[in-house]
Amino acid sequence: MAHAYETIGHEQPLALRSYRSNTKTRIVGALNYVDGSVVYRQRSKISVSVLGDFWYDLALKHPTAQAIAVVVDNWPVHFHPDVLAPLQTQTFAFPTHNPSHWPTEPTRAAKHDHLPIRLLQLPTYAPWLNPIEKLWRYLYQEVLHLHQFSDLWDQLKQKITERLDQFALPSPFLLNYVGLLYQIALTELHYRGGFSLINAPPPIQIGIRCLILQSS
Repeated sequence: MAHAYETIGHEQPLALRSYRSNTKTRIVGALNYVDGSVVYRQRSKISVSVLGDFWYDLALKHPTAQAIAVVVDNWPVHFHPDVLAPLQTQTFAFPTHNPSHWPTEPTRAAKHDHLPIRLLQLPTYAPWLNPIEKLWRYLYQEVLHLHQFSDLWDQLKQKITERLDQFALPSPFLLNYVGLLYQIALTELHYRGGFSLINAPPPIQIGIRCLILQSS
């Protein structure tokens, strides 16, 4: 996963353990496959409302985009009616499997809009098809692996923020790291007839993924 270093001898690099209760934070992030920029939110929980609001972050980041294709895995929250409500009408190539107690229609709390976002559903758990997974690997390599902040939770979150903020603007470095510098990951152009290169410009390709971190 990542390198670790220690002074020569019999000592080994160790992860410091905290005596406090374990604490977790979550990150929902999106990597632009064309320019390498990153949009993210860091929260204690990635809820339906947080994910629904995150679509507006993507739309604000790409205000002139006519189409934004977002690659998602099969985490059920991606397909909650309240999460889909701000988006244009969606069609999926594979069945979704939402919990039986979830509503089938958006609730009164949902934001109804027509953001130009189309979800591109991965067929199964296939992280190798979503280059943003390599962004999380980079974060582990540079910040999280054997970190020394087990009792300094706020400082750890700040380190994560500083690292991800480096990619707020287009980043050829990150494109190269995730293997997309010389190719644009156009996984699907037509969406079963939704888009075409003749009638519309290619959609902006974005991969989205959630990461769970803990203090120790």
